Amino acid sequence: MEGKTIARRFRYTCIRLVNIALLAAGLAMTGSLAGCATTTAGEEPKPATQRQYVQGTSHLLKSHTVGVVMRPFSSLFRLAFVSLNTVTTTLKPAYASRIEKRPVPPVSEGPGMDLVAWEAYLDDTTGPATRGTIDLLIDGETFFSRFEEAVSAAEESISLRMYIFDNDDFAVSIAELLKRRSNDGIETKVLLDGIGTIVSTIEQQENLPDDHIPPKSVRKFLERGSQIDVRQSQNPWLTGDHVKTAIIDNKVAFTGGMNIAREYRYDWHDLMIEMHGPVVDVLQHEFSKAWARAGFFGDFAYARAASRRKPTLADDTGYPLRTLYTRTENAEIYRVQRKAIRRSQHYVYVQNPYFTDDVMLYELARARKRGVDVRVIIPLETDRGLITRNNVLAANALLRNGVRVFIYPGMSHVKAALFDDWACMGSANWDRWSFYLNKELNIATSEPSVVKSLRETLFEKDFTTAVELTEEIPERWTDYLYEMFGDYFF
Repeated sequence: MEGKTIARRFRYTCIRLVNIALLAAGLAMTGSLAGCATTTAGEEPKPATQRQYVQGTSHLLKSHTVGVVMRPFSSLFRLAFVSLNTVTTTLKPAYASRIEKRPVPPVSEGPGMDLVAWEAYLDDTTGPATRGTIDLLIDGETFFSRFEEAVSAAEESISLRMYIFDNDDFAVSIAELLKRRSNDGIETKVLLDGIGTIVSTIEQQENLPDDHIPPKSVRKFLERGSQIDVRQSQNPWLTGDHVKTAIIDNKVAFTGGMNIAREYRYDWHDLMIEMHGPVVDVLQHEFSKAWARAGFFGDFAYARAASRRKPTLADDTGYPLRTLYTRTENAEIYRVQRKAIRRSQHYVYVQNPYFTDDVMLYELARARKRGVDVRVIIPLETDRGLITRNNVLAANALLRNGVRVFIYPGMSHVKAALFDDWACMGSANWDRWSFYLNKELNIATSEPSVVKSLRETLFEKDFTTAVELTEEIPERWTDYLYEMFGDYFF
């Protein structure tokens, strides 16, 4: 066993040394867009896909030329942060293997952390909480039925911010609904992430109707024959806007893990939340700032939007809710969840599709070694093959440290966690991109009704649906090769 541990540490060390050299390659990966398509080797792309390759290449070139000129502060700052983060995470890794020899104690039966003190700590470090109400919307049928109902009932405005807006049959139906509402006089704004949306339209989906003809450009399709105002976020240094929010009439907001695509509606397990109250004003303000930055005047328009007062249009109702972010200068979601693991005394439940952050794996292992009931749910397969193999390494590392690992049958895209009755959920994965580099949004609360609902309707149900891992999944030598890419490029 000791020999295996030494060999594993040696492999990890080699991987991290190689990763330093990979930074330069990562920043030059504009040509990797074509590799995201699922055409077989030697197969020529279809004409529509070729057009999308051109769109993607053009978008990336614009992001690094005109985009940098109009967004000089955010682009250069992001470059500096990406570079610094790559070096620091490479030179200062934390591996769960370091504590494998420590005994695994029984699960503590004592009380959890002091939530009053925890919320006071968060007030000091992240700012005061806002207020609002939360309803959990689990899986695509529940969310999209409610979303379409809200859009259809909109009286004034629709603000949609999506990482992916696909061109499949379901996404087209949502686009047609938005177009009709805009033509009804509803102010409709759609903010898309450039890479997320373009790459998604390049990928060849299964189960599409035979007669479906996908639009070549989602942006142009949304604009054609409608009053929708569409903007596309730039992607300097391959970073993106991974936030998903929909705000209707400044009264109701939705956020979570779902994009506009058929897999989120029909195939994947996922979570969105519906919110009312002052938290909607906060999300509308965030949308306005992101919308301004995506416009022609970039950083300059963002500065003006950020200086404006937050709107006060939502109903004054609810309990304390906290908005948490990943921004270039502030890895808030990562820091707060790491601190929550360290403070937890009773249990930590996490469900996430992408477990590639070594530090958080280490923190979960440490928590279990002090008696915390730590359980994670990961999918059997992900939409990215390399990440699936990364999850294998993560699952084995956690299992060796006494963490209970549950394998969800199929694709779970849920991004949620419970730390001693404090809930945190939203758009952020447990990987380097979501913790440090992309824009992300999570909602957190210790409201007992929300925590109870999340535990019972999501976690306890999924613990039953999933299969608990009782022995390590066989590893391949290529898994460690994939791991170097998983943390840095996917």
